[in-house]
Amino acid sequence: MGLNEFINKRLGDLKSINQYRELNIYSNDFLDFSSNDYLGLAKVSFDFTDLDSGSTGSRLITGNSLEFEDLEKEIAAWKKTEAALFFGSGYLANLGAISAMAGPRDVIFSDELNHSCILDGIRLSGAKKFFYKNLDAKHLQELLEKHRAGYDKAFVITDTVFSMQGTCADLKSIIDLKQDYDFTLYLDEAHATGTLGQTGAGLYASLVEKGDLEANQVEIQMGTFSKACGVEGAYVAGSKLLIDYLINFARTFIYSTAPSPYVVAMVQQNLKRLINAKDKRQALEKNIQYFRSKLDEIKISYTNDQSPIFAINLSTNEEALVLSEKFLAEKILLKAIRPPTVTQPCLRICLHSSHSIDDLDKVLKLLA
Repeated sequence: MGLNEFINKRLGDLKSINQYRELNIYSNDFLDFSSNDYLGLAKVSFDFTDLDSGSTGSRLITGNSLEFEDLEKEIAAWKKTEAALFFGSGYLANLGAISAMAGPRDVIFSDELNHSCILDGIRLSGAKKFFYKNLDAKHLQELLEKHRAGYDKAFVITDTVFSMQGTCADLKSIIDLKQDYDFTLYLDEAHATGTLGQTGAGLYASLVEKGDLEANQVEIQMGTFSKACGVEGAYVAGSKLLIDYLINFARTFIYSTAPSPYVVAMVQQNLKRLINAKDKRQALEKNIQYFRSKLDEIKISYTNDQSPIFAINLSTNEEALVLSEKFLAEKILLKAIRPPTVTQPCLRICLHSSHSIDDLDKVLKLLA
């Protein structure tokens, strides 16, 4: 089979089951219910005329700067950790950190609905892997009881807010297992960053603030600046020892050209905006509560828990595509999410702090 024949067959297979995807551009007059711009920070402008356009190399060669190190100190202070390391994207952060820390003599216990970049990092690590049922700490405990003792290091990895379902991990139940099973806890706070906690530091920070958990119970926290922060890049935060290790062993950090100085400056500015966006978080929370109550009134089933993400599960890919097109026809950007991204087709609705009640009602009317 030649390459073109192989490609045509694979694409034809996708089209036959309504899983074929293509790129689109949507104008600014669409009402946005699909993006991760939860606080509207992706729409602010910047003017950095005094910065170089490129970093010139990896940070271990010529790409490092005081601006990078200042940003990482700010991230660590915000996350209340000893240190932090900036990566070019969330995918690079998870791929690099997980594959650097775990190896063939180790074991990783992963929530079955963790993001693909976590799963790819696990595969690349070569560690033995077990998947526990989504949000099921009891199943996690059963797997730990059965398999933990046979390996050197153990890791439990979970999203804190699941990007397609909008549900939150049961961190307290997971942390309660640490004493008996000796594992390192790795949290992906990508969709909790900016939306949860008094300063937007994430789900774990919010639970510490409420007194439900104690500080320093999580060894590794990862998150992104491409969702609520509205820019790009990601961080891994933890002990200084951990960060020193990643600088030396995380291949996606070592062998990547450092992000542009423009990116660093934009993240610094928007991180400050995010930390101080208390009013936006309050507005977002009001929208979440309103939308949830109205979905309950019209008896539409959904998944959601504290987050701005609502998933409405559907029966088929075709049904999801038809509904998405109906919203697009009304100038509402609300995209269908299909396998393999999710196990069941759904409409993924993302609320923003800027949405008005009228905006929410437009979506609710079409759903009803």
